Amino acid sequence: MRAGVIVGEAKRRRDKGEMPYQQPQPKGWPSRVDKGRALAAFVRCSQSAPTTPKHPLSERVEDFCGRLSSSPPVLLQLTETTENYKAGFCHANVLHQVKHHGGHQVYGWMIWEGTNFVEAEFHSVWQSGENSELLDITPRIDGEFEVLFLPDPTTRLTRVGEVDYGIANRTDIPECPYTAARQPYPTPTYPMDYSLDREMIVEMRRLGFSKLSQAIGLDAFD
Repeated sequence: MRAGVIVGEAKRRRDKGEMPYQQPQPKGWPSRVDKGRALAAFVRCSQSAPTTPKHPLSERVEDFCGRLSSSPPVLLQLTETTENYKAGFCHANVLHQVKHHGGHQVYGWMIWEGTNFVEAEFHSVWQSGENSELLDITPRIDGEFEVLFLPDPTTRLTRVGEVDYGIANRTDIPECPYTAARQPYPTPTYPMDYSLDREMIVEMRRLGFSKLSQAIGLDAFD
């Protein structure tokens, strides 16, 4: 394919909103950041491990949630299931639950608060019916039993060509608005390659997904 054709196709997809970094960004979050400054700011602010914010929520947490979504945050306890779902697989877990038990996948953010910063981690929970309560069916890696979940119907995982993209964590650190794998990240989305992670491959196959795009809901189940 000629270079001009490639550029033209990229522009067409960008104009349609298909490029991962063209996702609508909440006000105040840039499309790219200076990685060096982000690293310095992250090291400075993230000396303590963030945890579920205490109630009543601080003004800092409330303001941060308001920047991400117009929905109100809710405290969710872990809901045990018979499926033996694993921590860190929330999107696949919820889609598996929907496939076998009905209901809906609800995207949003788990909100974490540290001593000097607030962070939002993209997350999925399950809703058994249209007006049913939200249920968090995915165990936490850190073992927390209760989390603050902020529904966000405007944001979802992205696929461009054959590459699947995750949503980077958001923070309220001005110089470091994005993190991925607990490190500063320069853009709001990041490419995911589950084929490099044996544990991920095994768990996806156990849940019946043959490829990542099924597990994050971008392709049909079957």
